[in-house]
Amino acid sequence: MITVYNGGCDSRHKTPLEVLYTGSDYLLLFVKTDAFFEVANKIMEVPPNTIILYDIGAKVHYGRSCPHYNDNWIHFGISQDEIKLPHALRLPFNAPITLKQTGQINELMSLIAIANLTNDVYRDKLLDSYMHALLYHIASLLQEMPIPLSHHKFYPAFSKIRLEILNSPQMDWSVDSMADSVNLSPSYFQHLYKEFFGIPCMREVILARLRLAKFYLSTTDQSIQSLAALCGYESDLHFMKQFKKNMNMTPSQYRASCR
Repeated sequence: MITVYNGGCDSRHKTPLEVLYTGSDYLLLFVKTDAFFEVANKIMEVPPNTIILYDIGAKVHYGRSCPHYNDNWIHFGISQDEIKLPHALRLPFNAPITLKQTGQINELMSLIAIANLTNDVYRDKLLDSYMHALLYHIASLLQEMPIPLSHHKFYPAFSKIRLEILNSPQMDWSVDSMADSVNLSPSYFQHLYKEFFGIPCMREVILARLRLAKFYLSTTDQSIQSLAALCGYESDLHFMKQFKKNMNMTPSQYRASCR
């Protein structure tokens, strides 16, 4: 039997959000906006309509650096006689998956969130049925997905570029230079990058630079001008505009909030 402990539907956050804890139960998360997840100790950006199933004891780290995050979520447990159900359905744990068809997922999660708040005599049995339907539906959607993009011949080269961006965002990154490094046209490079990682390549650069800037702002007293240069910006004015646009506050305000 599957027991629902808690759940929410269409949860909205008007400010940037970051959630970090170690889970004590299973968590199914359906994210309806752009968001980030920590996967294998690396932060990755994901598009809307992404789901993730967290295992018991997993590190749960996700959020959105911009305002207006939105998701559905369910905390649940599985009885010992059905403990192998997620594995039998080949549902991957702790790995975000972006789906194209999510209408029924949203409907089922809505039914679960509502039923969990009732005192219906058959509440537990209804929740168990809804959860089984939800997990089986997700499994069927995964089976219909095409061969993983990680099998694409260009994926290793693109993964290397992405790792370099995340580790050294301050470098002089451009679409043309990245495309040249793998002998592709800029337009096709951009198409593949977004297809592989769910985010435009230059957006990846911007977010990586801003994460680096947030680190310097919270740990050093360097001037905004020198800090902007360290993060790859030729103009401190450009840096301040981009920071405020994405973080909804100025670099100075962010530094003050950290203190």
